[in-house]
Amino acid sequence: MWERWSTIAPPNQPVEDWVTEDQLCALFASQGFMELGRERIYVEVPNLRFIPAPTPADVRSMNLLPIYQVWVCQRTSAPVPIPFTRPPKVSVIVPTYNRPDRLRTALESLARQTFQDFEVIVVNDGGCEVGFVIAACADRHRITSISHDRNRGLAAARNSGLRMAKGSYIAYLDDDDRYLPHHLETLVSFLERGECRVAYTDAWRVHEQQIDGEYIETERDLPYSYDFSPADLLVGNYFPVLSVMHARQCLDQVGFFDESLFAHEDWDLWIRMATRFPFKHLAVTTAEFTWRSDGTSMTSGTSETYRRTIEIIYRKYAPHAEQIAGVREAQAQNLQKIVCQSSCKILCVFYRYTGVEPARSHKGMLDGFVADPRPAGIRGDRRR
Repeated sequence: MWERWSTIAPPNQPVEDWVTEDQLCALFASQGFMELGRERIYVEVPNLRFIPAPTPADVRSMNLLPIYQVWVCQRTSAPVPIPFTRPPKVSVIVPTYNRPDRLRTALESLARQTFQDFEVIVVNDGGCEVGFVIAACADRHRITSISHDRNRGLAAARNSGLRMAKGSYIAYLDDDDRYLPHHLETLVSFLERGECRVAYTDAWRVHEQQIDGEYIETERDLPYSYDFSPADLLVGNYFPVLSVMHARQCLDQVGFFDESLFAHEDWDLWIRMATRFPFKHLAVTTAEFTWRSDGTSMTSGTSETYRRTIEIIYRKYAPHAEQIAGVREAQAQNLQKIVCQSSCKILCVFYRYTGVEPARSHKGMLDGFVADPRPAGIRGDRRR
């Protein structure tokens, strides 16, 4: 290619032809090429200062002009994909298990992101085939697929994705959750400022109920919107995993997800990160996660499973909890509340199937459970 270019345009005698990006895309397509990615090289006008890797906020706030573009393409007939070797800014880890339709929706939410410098790592945790879902994605070139030979759990699935991740930042998206279009841009724009290495946004909790064999959204709420407090994090996890983005380097100091935990593996990782790095809450709703009372969503499950892992985490980080006044007492209250919630669910099921009215003492317990489903904390209501 260089020999051909040197015969057409010797140094200092460039040959220029002005075309739009759409015209260039059409030209590549007419020659049998498919775009894998593009990189713009910007200067600031009018001083023509080179701006390396501007953030979305820089593009909006500064008078930038892209003077060069680097396009990476491959011929659609090529038997082996040509890798796009420039590391992405963000790696999104997507574990999946026997939910191809939900996975398709999750991947579609990624394709709609306003920030597009990211890779996707789909980890099939021993479930049904999902290759056809990935193959149907318009941006499948950015997706790396990993398959486990058996179901190893969320922690192991996310760790497999992390070992393949090349991005400067890590984000997480379960197969039954969705990002809103500005999710990645919101978090990357903040983290690029360098104030914190970990940030989280707010997310809708979408309640679903199975009706005639299909899950239908019945309501949505915003149960977790709290500023960061290390003390409260030792009591309970108050932000969902899909809301979090952190620097890849954080894992070098605190390690990966604990695969011995069968629930709350994300909470355990956040506690370890909080011992080294400050967190920042961005009070912007940028995602939505599924919640089903039958326990089939990744963010819902049995109270007994949750209670057991909470006790494990309390014991694991007892030395940290003992250094902060009120944490141990709040942990005890939270465990008691979980036991009450479990009893309330049993009463609700009993009433649903028998029609027998609960006793007056139990009705008070039910009312308390419905009124305040949040974990007990030690600093009151910090909701934003």
